[in-house]
Amino acid sequence: MRKIEYDKWSEYLASFIDEYFDENASILEVGGGNGALANYLSQSYKNYLLTDLSFRMLKENKSNHLHKVACDMVFIPFKKKFDVIICAFDSINYILSKKKLEKFFKEIYNSLEENGILLFDASLEKNSILHSSKKYKTAKFNNSEYTQSSQFDEKKRIHYNRFVIKTSDGKIFNEVHKQRIYFLSEYFYYIEKSGLYVAECYDNFGNRTGKETSPRVQFVVKKGF
Repeated sequence: MRKIEYDKWSEYLASFIDEYFDENASILEVGGGNGALANYLSQSYKNYLLTDLSFRMLKENKSNHLHKVACDMVFIPFKKKFDVIICAFDSINYILSKKKLEKFFKEIYNSLEENGILLFDASLEKNSILHSSKKYKTAKFNNSEYTQSSQFDEKKRIHYNRFVIKTSDGKIFNEVHKQRIYFLSEYFYYIEKSGLYVAECYDNFGNRTGKETSPRVQFVVKKGF
């Protein structure tokens, strides 16, 4: 529920897309939620398909020109191949097993055109340690009030975000979000095992090379040489 600057994030991703393709690139976004990022990127790239596992999240997007399909990013259902596939906002961390992570990259390989690219970001261990706390944070979001606690289980490598949400009409909901915090080397291993390769890996959305000690990394992955 953190404030995200979607305009700047979209510009950052567009800088990679434009290295390889023009405005006619076919783009698939997986795990795209309500399409806040897609709303920006689809202004520059018209051949854009937004997907998410949650149909409810996709319904929140009111864009009339944006194509939307509910599907699991570990089981991409399209026969069509894409120039660019985007997986943003730590979405890859919600893949909780190595078996499914391997399946994800194989699905990406099969869904990319030759010389296509995958853009994804991942949260690493340092980020989880920085944000783990026994303290509770209370804030307001869309007329609701929520209390959040965050904990990283280093042994299981699972980061837990627990929310108690109180809506404007007094209803209370409990949510637990789980993310798997992989080692950076594990991403490289499964990417290469799928037949893809890492063209670039950047530290925390900058231009420095990503390391195991980086809090977050941005990958540019290619199919073909």
